[in-house]
Amino acid sequence: MANGRRRHSGIRPWSRRDGASDGFTLLELMVVLTIMILLAAMVYPAAGMIGEQERVRITEARMKEIHRAIIGDPDRYDESGLRVIGGYVGDMEAWPDLWEAAPQVKESVIGTPPDFDPADPNNPDVYYYRPSGAFSGKRWQWNYPYRKLTDDTLNNSDHIGGLETENEGQPLGLWTDNPKGDGSEMLDAERWKGPYLFAPTDSKPEDAEHLAVNDAEYYNLEPAYGTGPVETWEDGDYAPTDGDPGEYFDDKEKFRLMQTDNRLEDGWNRALRFFITSDPDHVGGTIFWIISEGPDREATYPAKGAYSGTAWTVDANDTMGKAYDPVSYTHLTLPTKRIV
Repeated sequence: MANGRRRHSGIRPWSRRDGASDGFTLLELMVVLTIMILLAAMVYPAAGMIGEQERVRITEARMKEIHRAIIGDPDRYDESGLRVIGGYVGDMEAWPDLWEAAPQVKESVIGTPPDFDPADPNNPDVYYYRPSGAFSGKRWQWNYPYRKLTDDTLNNSDHIGGLETENEGQPLGLWTDNPKGDGSEMLDAERWKGPYLFAPTDSKPEDAEHLAVNDAEYYNLEPAYGTGPVETWEDGDYAPTDGDPGEYFDDKEKFRLMQTDNRLEDGWNRALRFFITSDPDHVGGTIFWIISEGPDREATYPAKGAYSGTAWTVDANDTMGKAYDPVSYTHLTLPTKRIV
């Protein structure tokens, strides 16, 4: 103190002038709480937003985690200086197979169920695969048993659902020894030392509610059935010539990519894409691809040909290993001698 006066900081203390005791009234508390709630409503969504660069970082980190699960520590070498292959490939001496949920086999002018045999990829009446599921309450669940993806080198009918063409397969062997889901095709118990990754679960099950919340809404998403067995357009129809909107407007696929239970996802909370292809630079070698479609989701994949009218014109060279534009992909490669 100086001259008997108390100094203060210049901020006038709050006080009542009506003689009431100190404290807030109920009305004042309600006003303060309302303001706090409004502020929280503005702040928390902003705090939860992730920028594109951060999503890229998350995606790259997840790809590296998958890389390690597949082939082990990338910095591990033996006494001769050779890379030591660990992880799934070190144990199983093969890439993890890709598995899709039980297929929804599309009706066609060639035949209708039960003429189709989804278990036989070389059946000429089986094509246009699409992984299937259904709602349980408001949550999407994939249908079992899962199907192991293969390449159809006989009829080249695997436009959708082949290892070298567009598919939604996942390397389930990284987290389960029962990838088919019904116990009928277990992985070798003497070799498999997993899980190599934690089983993925959907971190945002509500993010596709604007597309569908029940089976009827999913069924009516594009491409939708019109009269007869024909849909609005065919899967893999990236360059429509008949006026249809084409693959980039596939809301069914958009919905499925947001369903990431049992699916590895990228930084945009969408399922990553996986392919296993021949290696054009090493005879007998193969490449395991991991692809994120990024913010626009407009990825174009080879489809072993082109669609026109009601039929495909087959091009057996239109595959990931031979025709994919390598501008924006991340792939893993093992030495040829390590591939079995």
